[in-house]
Amino acid sequence: MQNNLRLILVLLLGLCAQSSSYADILYLNNGEALEGFVAREEKNSIEFDLGYGVVTFGRSEIKRIYKSGAEESAAIRKRWEKEKLNAQENATQALTVRSKLKRQWEKEQARIDEEARLEELLKPKEVSFSSDSGQVIISALLNNVAQASLVLDTGSSLVLLAKKTAEKAQIDLNQGATVELKLADGRLVKAKQASIKNIKIGDSQAQDVACAVFLEDVEDEHFGDGLLGMSFLSRFNVTLDRKNNKLILKPLEGKDEN
Repeated sequence: MQNNLRLILVLLLGLCAQSSSYADILYLNNGEALEGFVAREEKNSIEFDLGYGVVTFGRSEIKRIYKSGAEESAAIRKRWEKEKLNAQENATQALTVRSKLKRQWEKEQARIDEEARLEELLKPKEVSFSSDSGQVIISALLNNVAQASLVLDTGSSLVLLAKKTAEKAQIDLNQGATVELKLADGRLVKAKQASIKNIKIGDSQAQDVACAVFLEDVEDEHFGDGLLGMSFLSRFNVTLDRKNNKLILKPLEGKDEN
């Protein structure tokens, strides 16, 4: 009976040996067992390849070493190569996912920044004005080159400019049609239709504003450098605070204020 048990045990061990592959095993004095390959042996140390790097152990740290055979070594190295390939594939997939998440984050951040920009643009902005004989006079920057004092006039459908003001603002008068305008005192004067690329009043601005430029001097002490008409004002909700001499401009949604 004992002989039969011994035979069965030997057969089982033989089957296990055939079905398993082992690398070298380094048994340390602290109880750890490391699987790898002895890369180099010195008198007082051993360099042990763990698959992800080589570690040097002193002989005093090592209890004993199990060394695998050639077939076992080949099998374990093949497994390591497969694990490395899997790790590389996982790393590539991780980078792909990371890139995708980064693009999504950048897109979301751009959306948030754009919403913040639009929110800031749509905030009401105040600008101080001066008053002369009951008229509201606004300081404006035309085409980023010419300062002008414009009289607020909600009755004018266009921004109207004196010829000298248009020249300072470098407004092109060669393209528009020549029209005849009637002044408040009944006079008829010739003007040229044109466009102002940019009008900036305080922190508010508008692009491509239709205007008319008088082709002759207008002798009117209340005209100043021109009139700030509805071609500019219609892009805003306009509030006039005469008590504090403030003009409040709130851009209308859908109107560009770049």
